[in-house]
This record gives sequence, C-alpha cells and structure tokens, in this order.
Amino acid sequence: NSQALVGINANISNSDILFRRDDPLDGVDFDDEQQGDGAHEKTTYSLDELAEYGDGMDGKPILLSIFGRVYDVSAGSKFYGSEGNYHMFAGKDVTRALSTGCKEDECLVRSTEGLTQKQINEGRRWLSFFQLHDKYPNVGILEDDNREDWLDELIDSAMSGAGSEEGGGGVPLRPIKPSE
Repeated sequence: NSQALVGINANISNSDILFRRDDPLDGVDFDDEQQGDGAHEKTTYSLDELAEYGDGMDGKPILLSIFGRVYDVSAGSKFYGSEGNYHMFAGKDVTRALSTGCKEDECLVRSTEGLTQKQINEGRRWLSFFQLHDKYPNVGILEDDNREDWLDELIDSAMSGAGSEEGGGGVPLRPIKPSE
C-alpha cells in the first residue's frame, strides 16, 4: 500500500519519499536498530555472499544492498523476483543503479564515484524508502569495499605501537611490498 504510514516518522509515507515531498532521511535513525540486547545483530555480507545467498533462487531470500545496508525484499517478489521488472537487483548492491535510474549490469555496484549531488540525493531517497518500508527489513550490512585500506591502517597502527609498553609486544609487523 503506497499510502501506508511506515517507519519512524509516522507523518511521512513512502509516497512522500518517492515524490520528493520530504527530506528522504529526515527522522531516520540508522543506529537505533543496531543497539539493544544483541538478539538482532546484523549479518555482514561480502558482495559474493550477497550474490550467493540473496538471489531469491531455490528458496533463498531476495536481498539487495544500498549504501552498504542489506534489505530482505522477498515480500516484493513481484518486483524483485525472477519475473519482476527489477529482478536484476536480487543479490546485488544497487546504490549506483537507484541513484542514476540505470538497471544495466555496470550500474549494479556500490560506487558513488562521479555521481552528482542530485544523483546521490536520489539514492538517499531510495535508502529511506527501504529503511522505512514495513515489509523490507534491514538484515545486515555489506562488507566495506576498502578492507585493504583498513588492513593497512591496522598494520600501521600495530607497527607504531609495537615498541611501546602498550604495543602488545610480539613480533613487529612490517608492510609487505608488492615485489616480495
């Protein structure tokens, strides 16, 4: 029901979001659902896992990711299932696709590089749509694209603390050069 009131701000409907009548992320607290007793911890998916476990085939759920948040859109199988107009979104990150309106394979990526602010705002509207939708629960997060940057920072941090009392002792780490 496109007129149903959903989500955190009961005065904003999905129609308001899609027709750009409100700030798409106004009143959305993305951290609120991550807190609590730990009973609802979110799964972290790699892109490969998202494709494998979220394609909707063989009884698996239909998952998609936008801006690193994974949603179960199985309830919308008429849109995202094998016969739906958005079947190509199943098991993919759709950040760029929904930001630009492109449904081609090259657009089914997380990258926002080169997008205009207007396109990013459009993607944020879609993020708000999924976040506030009463039938599309947020079930996880997508693993960071920049794991190697994070690993480099971790190594640098460990190396800088290796000689101190608090550094944990052990064998100091050294960066591995591509020629090694």
